[in-house]
Amino acid sequence: KNPEKLLFIFDGLDEFKGRIDFADNQRDTVEPQHICTDPEWRCEVSDIVYSLIQHKLVPGCSVIVTTRPTALHSLEKAEIDVWAEILGFVGEERKEYFNKFFEDQMVAATVFKHVEKNEILHTMSYNPSYCWILGLVLGPFFTQRYGDLLQVPKTITELYSYYIYNILKNHGCENESPREVLLRIGQMAFTGVSEKNIVFTDGDLIKYD
Repeated sequence: KNPEKLLFIFDGLDEFKGRIDFADNQRDTVEPQHICTDPEWRCEVSDIVYSLIQHKLVPGCSVIVTTRPTALHSLEKAEIDVWAEILGFVGEERKEYFNKFFEDQMVAATVFKHVEKNEILHTMSYNPSYCWILGLVLGPFFTQRYGDLLQVPKTITELYSYYIYNILKNHGCENESPREVLLRIGQMAFTGVSEKNIVFTDGDLIKYD
């Protein structure tokens, strides 16, 4: 009754495996069944998303779509009123994140200093997700428990190696070999990159299990 009060959020269009072609003019003519205009109809997810974005379904509602830059081209023909780019952390926002991430402000300052003086890690830290990984991996190296026993990661490879190691150590199954798990994940990642696929599903994990 009040579509203007509805907000639909579709997060990660680039991860969606269905077909959504906003440049397909035949949707309105030859194949009208591809358009979903009634909320009571049973339609494919891709057609529901298409119809909502194109204001064919629940006209008057608001729709937010997020995507990585790699899928922006698929939205060029869509009826979108406002485009926005999320830039990530700028200036002191990175330092503020680490201050909130760690309860011990001495650890927060030390971790941020390490990141700040490392060009590779500092470049990564504009992304909040990367900041979370940086905090998770680097934090233990600057606590009394670890001290100088381990070398602090300085490269992306070292950073992710420790990150994956912690995942396998703390969340892996006891009857699984971490090495075998890592080899299977590596094979899946290599195959995906070779086929220009950067998003993996549960089906992919099962396939390489």
